[in-house]
Amino acid sequence: MRALGPGCGEDFLLERYVVAVGRGGIGAIDRLDPPDIAARLRAKAMPGASCAHLVPPRAAVGFRKRRHIAGPISRRVCIGHVLCNDRLALRAMLRQRLRHRKDFQFFEHRGFSLDRVQPRLNPDSFRNGFRLTKRGRKTMPDVGFDKLAAEIAAIAPAHHVGRVVRIGRGTMEVAGLGQVAAQGDLVEIAAPGHAVRRGEVLNLARDEVTILPDGEFEGLQIGAAVTLLGPSQIAPDDSWIGRVIDPMGKALDGRPIFRGVAARPLRGVPINPTERRVLGPRLESGLAVFNTLLPLVRGQRIGLFAGSGVGKSTLLAKLARGVHADVVVIALIGERGREVREFIERVLGVEGMRRAVVVAATSDQSPLLRRRCGWTAMAVAEHFRDQGKHVLLLADSVTRFAEAHREIALAAGEGGTLRGFPPSTAHQITALCERAGPGSGTAGDITAVFSVLVAGSDMEEPVADILRGVLDGHVVLDRKIAERGRFPAIDLLRSISRALPGAASEAENTLISAARQRLGTYDRSEMMVKAGLYAKGSDEALDAAIECWPKLDAFLAQDEWDDTAASFRRLAACLRVDGSEEASVAPTT
Repeated sequence: MRALGPGCGEDFLLERYVVAVGRGGIGAIDRLDPPDIAARLRAKAMPGASCAHLVPPRAAVGFRKRRHIAGPISRRVCIGHVLCNDRLALRAMLRQRLRHRKDFQFFEHRGFSLDRVQPRLNPDSFRNGFRLTKRGRKTMPDVGFDKLAAEIAAIAPAHHVGRVVRIGRGTMEVAGLGQVAAQGDLVEIAAPGHAVRRGEVLNLARDEVTILPDGEFEGLQIGAAVTLLGPSQIAPDDSWIGRVIDPMGKALDGRPIFRGVAARPLRGVPINPTERRVLGPRLESGLAVFNTLLPLVRGQRIGLFAGSGVGKSTLLAKLARGVHADVVVIALIGERGREVREFIERVLGVEGMRRAVVVAATSDQSPLLRRRCGWTAMAVAEHFRDQGKHVLLLADSVTRFAEAHREIALAAGEGGTLRGFPPSTAHQITALCERAGPGSGTAGDITAVFSVLVAGSDMEEPVADILRGVLDGHVVLDRKIAERGRFPAIDLLRSISRALPGAASEAENTLISAARQRLGTYDRSEMMVKAGLYAKGSDEALDAAIECWPKLDAFLAQDEWDDTAASFRRLAACLRVDGSEEASVAPTT
C-alpha cells in the first residue's frame, strides 16, 4: 500500500500486514530503513525525529537495521497525528485499475491519520483507548493483536461510489451502483455541510438502486456521493459483556470497544431443525411463578404480552438478574431515550450488567436502526451460543421491530394488507424467533423472552397472533391486575408454558393443575362472590377456591431466593384447605 507524506510528491511503501500495533504502537515494518525514515520524517512530518527516536522502548538494546519503527511516531499516530494523505497518486490508481476518481473512495492506511480514517472505522476502537504510564507517556492497552488485525482487515481498500439522481418520498434513487450493489447492502451518503449518514439498498434496477436513508433528508442534494459499504455484518466480541452498544456495534457508554475477529451476517440462518436438541432442563428464574406454574426451560422461547406501562420491562429485568445463564443479551428496540439509562442503572443494576450485553435503539432513531437492533442482538447471542454457552436473550419489544419493518417495507413499495402490516411481517418475525432455541452439536442454547405490545389487550392483533403461533409459551400481563397493585401482573389463566408437562414431575403437575382449577373456579364466580350473592357451603369447590385465592394471588407476585423445590412447597401450602387432598401432595425434584 502506498502512503504519501503530506505536501510532498515522493511516496514510500508501507506493508499492510506486517504492521504490528501493540502497547508501543507500530512495532515492526520489515521493508523500511529506520535512518531513511528518520530523514524523511525530519524533512516532512516530524522535524524533531531522529534515528535514535525511532527505536521503541522494548527494542532499544540490540537494535537491528530494517527492523523497528518508532515508539514516538506510533504514540503520535495514536493520538491522530497525520502522517499520510487520504488520496493516492494517479499512478497508484492506474496500477490498481481504478480509472475514475469520482467512482471510488481512495485507499487509506489503517494505522496512520486516525482523524481521517476514524469515520470509516469503529469510532471507539482507538479513541480514548490509551493509558498513561508512570513516566506520563500514553500507551495503548493490551488488547491482543487478533483484535487489531480484525480492525485492519475490516477496511476495504476501495469502494464503489454512485451519485444521487432523484429524491422522492422517503427514498432516493442512486445511479452508478446498479451492477455492484445487492439487496440489503449498506451505503454511506455524503451531504455537504451535514454529518455523513447511512442508508440501505431497498430495490435494484439495471442502472439505479433505491436507497432508504438512515434519518432525515435534510441537506441531501442531487449529485451527492453515495458510497457502497457492502453487506450488513456485525463482529461480536467477548469483551462486549457489560457494555451498551448501538445496532452498528458502536459503544454507547463512552468507553472504547473492539470488534471481534470474525464477522457474521445480521440475518443469520436458523439451525437445521433435524439437528436441534430438544428443550433442556428447567431453569431457576428467581420468581416463584416461573419456577412452578409457568416453568422456563433451557432453549425455550416465550412471549410477554402486555400493554404499555403494565410492568413488562421490570419483569424482563428480574429475569435478567434471576435466570441462570452464562450471558444475557438485551435488545431495547424503540425504547424512550430516558428509559435506556434508567433500565441499565436502576432496573438492571450493576449485578445484572456483569453478564449482560445491551443493544439499544431509541424511538427517535430511524426504522433501519430499530429493525437492525433485533438482528444485532440475535447475532450477538449466536456468537456466545456458538462458544457452547447458555445465552438468555431478552427483546423489548418485537412489536416495535415489526413496526420498523412496516415503515421500511411500505417505503419499498410493499402494500399494507394485514391491519396495516405488509405480508412480509410474518416472515421477518418468525425468522427472528427461529434463530433462538436449542443449539446443535457442541453449541449452546439461546433461551429467549420476547415482549409484545398489545393495544387494548387485543391478543388477536397481527404481531401477537403471529408470535403465539411460533413461540413455546406466552405470558399475558393484565392491566386490571396491575391497577390493583400486584406485580408482575400475570394473568395465569390466559398464560401457558409449552414446556409442560415434560418440565415437571407427576406430583408437581398435580399441584399445577390444582392451582389452575382453583383460580379458574374463583374467576368464573368472582362477580357473584363480590356482590354478596354467594352463600358459603353451596359449592365445596368454590369454597376452597375462595379460601385459596388470596394466597395464590400473593404467590404469583413472590420472588424466590431459594430453589424450585422451595417454590413448590410454598405452592402446596397455598392450596392446603382444612386437610384437603392437595395438602398431602409433596413435590419431587
